[in-house]
Amino acid sequence: MEEMSKELSKMTAKGDEEKAQYAEIQAQTSTDFAALQAKVDETSKAGTELTEQLGAVRVRVEAGFEVLLQRVEVDRWVREHVVCNTFLQMLDKRLDRLETRGSAAGSG
Repeated sequence: MEEMSKELSKMTAKGDEEKAQYAEIQAQTSTDFAALQAKVDETSKAGTELTEQLGAVRVRVEAGFEVLLQRVEVDRWVREHVVCNTFLQMLDKRLDRLETRGSAAGSG
């Protein structure tokens, strides 16, 4: 009986040691998990900030590109006198209409 008691004591002591080791491993795992979670949160925050900055840069680039295209188009129109020519064509058409009306009124 005494032998069984000693063996039971040894097993209990061994079980207590293993329990302490598991508790230590669990504590370390919890600490590691918390550290990893903090890194993930930090990375996620940095990624969100980077995405916002990238969006702002994209908007600026697109706006700049549109302005550049408008400038090129305006420059082409000025070089080719498109605005002036269009205005003169409209003026010629109006004068033709007025002359047609004037001649119709004079003959009628």
